[in-house]
Amino acid sequence: MKRFRKILIMVLIIISLAITGVLIYGYFKISNWSEICSKEEMKFNAQNLNDIEKLSPNFYNVWDKLFPDSRNVSMTKQSRGEVFHEIGLQKGWKNCMCDEIGYNSWNNHNFEWKYNHKKLLQTAGYRRFGFGLNKYSSPDKCFDFWINHDFYFRAEQRYFTSLNEFSNILYQKDIHELSDNEIIEMISYRLMETYPVYREKRFKEKKDELIRKWKKASL
Repeated sequence: MKRFRKILIMVLIIISLAITGVLIYGYFKISNWSEICSKEEMKFNAQNLNDIEKLSPNFYNVWDKLFPDSRNVSMTKQSRGEVFHEIGLQKGWKNCMCDEIGYNSWNNHNFEWKYNHKKLLQTAGYRRFGFGLNKYSSPDKCFDFWINHDFYFRAEQRYFTSLNEFSNILYQKDIHELSDNEIIEMISYRLMETYPVYREKRFKEKKDELIRKWKKASL
């Protein structure tokens, strides 16, 4: 009986080490961006994020009530959350916006980027690009860039140059002048990547959902 227990413990240890090894190897694979960009190129790309001005406090106040702790999620935290979710140890995970910028980098020409286009479009290319940005910038800067620029304005068939530009189109005023209700409405449009003339029913449902969420968080 004792021998069986020892064998069982050894087997469990070996399995645990094997799983750990697979996880470490997998993390290295998805976080290795060296084939997509050189160090100098990634620093250049990250500067696009670092140069972005922060939005006004009233916008962050509303966003953080709607989506608490979402602006500082790193790529490592996102990847860890995905694994834990997959094996049933947690429900859902929070997304880092750094990997979203990989798509923006080749599809939005408002900015200059440096990378290997073919490698970027390969499996997990956007994710690996995100890890590189995360190294030389920060998750909150990735968020600021994403919320400002990764938005295709269908009415004019172009990408916005800033969220403030959208604010002026919607309300004829800058974001810092908006009420909480107007910011919620603008966030609803932004998340749906739409505009009033598109999908009005779905927009109303999204806006109502966010208003309920904001009111609950404000209690």
